[in-house]
Amino acid sequence: MAEQFRKIYIPVNEFIDSWEKEVYELTNTDYFIFLLINELAGAIEAGFFPKRSNLEYLHMETEEISSLAFNIGDALQDFLEKHCFGSCSVACPMRLSQRLTAADLSERQNTLGVANNPEINGNTKEQCLFYDVKTFVVLDVLLDYYNFDRNIAVSEDDPGLHLFVEFITRQILDTFKKQEARLLSQPDENATSLFDLLIQNTESGWDAHFEETDDADIWEGEEWKYAANGTAAIMEQFKKEYSFGRNKTIALRLLDRFSEFLIEFLGLERIEDVNGAVIQEFITVVVVHELVGEADETLSEAAQIFRDWVRYVDFNHNQDLARSYSVFMNRDFPDILRTYRMVNRYLEQHPLVDYLLSDRAKQTSLLDGFFVVLDVENGIGELEDLHIQSRFAPVDLSAAELEDLRKGDILHLQLSTDNGQSWTLNHLEMIYPPKARAYLY
Repeated sequence: MAEQFRKIYIPVNEFIDSWEKEVYELTNTDYFIFLLINELAGAIEAGFFPKRSNLEYLHMETEEISSLAFNIGDALQDFLEKHCFGSCSVACPMRLSQRLTAADLSERQNTLGVANNPEINGNTKEQCLFYDVKTFVVLDVLLDYYNFDRNIAVSEDDPGLHLFVEFITRQILDTFKKQEARLLSQPDENATSLFDLLIQNTESGWDAHFEETDDADIWEGEEWKYAANGTAAIMEQFKKEYSFGRNKTIALRLLDRFSEFLIEFLGLERIEDVNGAVIQEFITVVVVHELVGEADETLSEAAQIFRDWVRYVDFNHNQDLARSYSVFMNRDFPDILRTYRMVNRYLEQHPLVDYLLSDRAKQTSLLDGFFVVLDVENGIGELEDLHIQSRFAPVDLSAAELEDLRKGDILHLQLSTDNGQSWTLNHLEMIYPPKARAYLY
């Protein structure tokens, strides 16, 4: 599948014009920043603000998101060229999985002219890059953007801003991981051919594809087939024909999100390209987010709607989705329901808004991330960061009262520490079953 963005925020010609370089001067780093700007803007618009209705004061429209993503990309480019690809030999972006040595920490301290933070001591270079990008790029850009561009007084310790900074930084690190081998191994290599391909593939500045695809050849002259078998058309027809129960509004919202997930996020415009794995991913990760706070039985009702959808597609469009869905429901759905119930119980007793207004949200040692449960006993756990494999123990989870928590479960939470040796749960956002590990990237 060709790489795609959900929406085009900075077209390639506009990026080049703004970058103050001729095409023949553009490097792999420039291409990386171009990809990052669009991916980041899409993640902010679709993945952050829709799930943070309580952060209305930070909300941005599409044009503002585009501008912010561009500013972050510009600042990140400057940071990379001055430090990571310049004076610093630690080379974190090209060696994300390597452990930091004492020499690396000394080099970083000399290069940046700042003391090393306890968050990065003894961890991987990915953790070092995460902290530096968060502290020296993302936080600075956001503070400038809100305080000067938007005239909104936001302080560095604002809890909502902190969540936004963590979200953006994690998105940036995800892009680093995807492009580490492809682009960042040779950041100064000329990338003219990559940009030329983008320019040639569009008449108006953008084609939304980074790799050549044969889709146009497949569908040329067969528009009737696309209209009948296209994912969007089938979703609309199913909604017209389906007999909804009492939660029709929720069901329609989930089906619309599913259509967006298939078409805009995964690029699966033909029903033949949809398989059981993508349906399982949607229910395991997206549906639980959409329904968090709803009654437990609402999740089961949603699963039944998607069971009826796969049967509908199998019968009307000669697919074979129902068998794998049945296996998924019997094998994996009980764990999804178990973790969903736990997070609902927690959020009922510890609402997010109460946390954001508390002193706990303002702690400077706050660490946000996805953590795999390695062990848990009597409310004390050993956790491992899902993305950078750093371990945290002991972690006091007792306040959450997660009696049904099991090894392998994945917690999206914020931790704090007073001494760097022991950790305390500040707030829990979501719990996923082990099945979700492959999807949380």
